[in-house]
Amino acid sequence: MWSYNYMDSKQKTSKRVHFVRNLIREVAGFAPYEKRITELLKVGKDKRALKVAKRKLGTHKRAKKKREEMSSVLRKMRLFYVLLFILCIQYNL
Repeated sequence: MWSYNYMDSKQKTSKRVHFVRNLIREVAGFAPYEKRITELLKVGKDKRALKVAKRKLGTHKRAKKKREEMSSVLRKMRLFYVLLFILCIQYNL
């Protein structure tokens, strides 16, 4: 028998779907549990953030993915503020 792997049947997200999901995220923002996860990550409580995500999402794998997604969002926000700060210093704003 052939072993069936679910990941074999999954496809890469198309550009259109990616655009729509990003647009919805921009308009709707984050869910309350996602905000809580980001707050926990800000103070360095990675393990607690994983537990919150696991309780909400159901599986360890989904929780790890959500924690990584939220930490990448935080990373992008920090990078944005650093670049904004550099521009303000450069142009004396």
